Amino acid sequence: MRLKSCCEQFAVRQIPVQHAKPYEYEVALLGDFSHYRSREVYLQGDGVDWIFARSLWPDVAPCTVLNELANQPLGSLLFASEQKGNVARHYGYLELAEQTLWARLSIYSYRSIPVLVQELFLPESPAYRRHVNGQ
Repeated sequence: MRLKSCCEQFAVRQIPVQHAKPYEYEVALLGDFSHYRSREVYLQGDGVDWIFARSLWPDVAPCTVLNELANQPLGSLLFASEQKGNVARHYGYLELAEQTLWARLSIYSYRSIPVLVQELFLPESPAYRRHVNGQ
């Protein structure tokens, strides 16, 4: 499902890119680099938060463009790259405040550098409407 097709106005609300100290499982997935960057965003449809996403990548030269995405979707860069590749994808759920929220963890390759994308589908996400309505 393309989120942009589910709303009139799609937006990315970014929390500034910053240096990050990865969790052990993230290092296991990405590899052991000396420095990492993270980007946290809310993907919104018509002003409503649909997905919270955290991306993490090694802070190395080929990935400097990721630091400058601002309010552009990361996917627009990853999927437009001639050197892209989806390495792995895992699905799960999180029990939070008496709600079950879907989660997805994906590892992409951008210019041969791993990029970890973790998404939490918030209650207003169209993914739930689609599932509930069987669409």
